[in-house]
Amino acid sequence: MNDIMYYSELAEEYYETACPKFAINGYEKNVLIDTDTERCIFISGDIELNEEQLLFRCKRSKGKTIINLKNNIRKPKKEEELFPTDTRKRYEGKIRIEKETLIDGAIFENEYILLPHELKEGSHLLTRISNLDHYLDTYTNNRAYYRDNFEILADLEKQVTNAEFGFLPKCILISYKDDGDVIFFFSYFEEDNMGNLFAIYEFDTTVS
Repeated sequence: MNDIMYYSELAEEYYETACPKFAINGYEKNVLIDTDTERCIFISGDIELNEEQLLFRCKRSKGKTIINLKNNIRKPKKEEELFPTDTRKRYEGKIRIEKETLIDGAIFENEYILLPHELKEGSHLLTRISNLDHYLDTYTNNRAYYRDNFEILADLEKQVTNAEFGFLPKCILISYKDDGDVIFFFSYFEEDNMGNLFAIYEFDTTVS
């Protein structure tokens, strides 16, 4: 708590990350810092701080960031939780196998994932990649005929969103060039503390 300069620099960095690039004047924000975790958040108004918290007022003036340490003014409501606990819930998907008879009489089995009961029909299912950094490091669109890696992720999200209810593909292939695909495998469902439900997929490899 003694190093106010250190925490002011932390608040400045957090503020400038969110500040519009070409902001010259204005854009005032309160940055609350928990000194135990060094976690920062923006808040509206002023609060009575705990001993582990610091509140800085940040604004732009003539293209520079001005920071002031603020005093305690109001006491937050008891139910107000400034740093909510991460309460993500994880649901394992159950496999559903659909058999299809091909023209030559062979039987082909398609594997689908049953959606959890928490997701009501007609609601929106979001998508997240569990190993996104690995995907971005491995797959690079370094040739003109490769699709942009974020376009591929957008197509993945569309397939998940538009999947027929109850038939979420276990394996999804997204084209990254005319004769090549990126392979994603379903891992699990996850619900965040805001009630949003995600289908978590894992990048596996590319094939051509």
